[in-house]
Amino acid sequence: MLGNFIVFLLMTIGMTHIIIDGSIFNTPRNWIFSKNIKWLNELLSCYMCVSTHVSWFLCIFVWNPLSLPWYQSIIVCAFAGSFASVLGASLINFLNIPYGQNDGK
Repeated sequence: MLGNFIVFLLMTIGMTHIIIDGSIFNTPRNWIFSKNIKWLNELLSCYMCVSTHVSWFLCIFVWNPLSLPWYQSIIVCAFAGSFASVLGASLINFLNIPYGQNDGK
């Protein structure tokens, strides 16, 4: 069970990183930013916000890694995914690893 949960957290970190900083999402992300919808722009710039939504989405529609009732799994996955993604982004920033929009290109 712990191994499954770790894989789930890595999925959440990866998907969150791709949505916020991945070059594959530059076009849709820039289109959304051009609409100047403040709450949506802030949402797509926030690792904690995006990862919370990615986590519950993955837990409901892709894979529930926990042996808990569905409503408890969603809450645990959302909180843990949010924490793990922020931790991953902080680690990348701390190590000064170039990525995504900030890769100097």
